[in-house]
Amino acid sequence: MKSKKDYWKDEVMQSVEGIQQAGPDYSLWIKLENRLKEDPIRIKMVSKPKLWVAAASIIFLLGINIFVLAQNNSNKINKSEILIEAYQLNTNTEIQIP
Repeated sequence: MKSKKDYWKDEVMQSVEGIQQAGPDYSLWIKLENRLKEDPIRIKMVSKPKLWVAAASIIFLLGINIFVLAQNNSNKINKSEILIEAYQLNTNTEIQIP
């Protein structure tokens, strides 16, 4: 015996039986194909000075990032050492049992 859900699924599936797949307008498709045939893909060469400037910029930015990360890491170590000393976490305390 079919449940209400199964009947609903069947009804929905039957309602979409005659639907055609959407496609582009034929005239627009022809215009697009003609444009692609007329305008071949052009590759523009980048001049060497521009290429060197881009490479130097990338290297410069990487250097700055590494420097900032190294400074940030050393600050974390110093902050943790200050906290250890402030709360006297590095001292060995012996518990004396009476």
